[in-house]
Amino acid sequence: LAAPASATDWSWLSNKDYIACLQLYAYGNFQMPPNLSPAQQAAYHEKGRQFCNRTYYGHN
Repeated sequence: LAAPASATDWSWLSNKDYIACLQLYAYGNFQMPPNLSPAQQAAYHEKGRQFCNRTYYGHN
């Protein structure tokens, strides 16, 4: 019998460059102007996540 397929694909965790990109945007406030509201900060973090996805996986 084959093992059931996992419902979640965790393979991205082994992509160290991708993880570093995410951490840069999530925790480093990379290229974030000062004095942003929490909503604006969240938007910047989301833009960063999308950039990392496009860079390493070719999609958002």
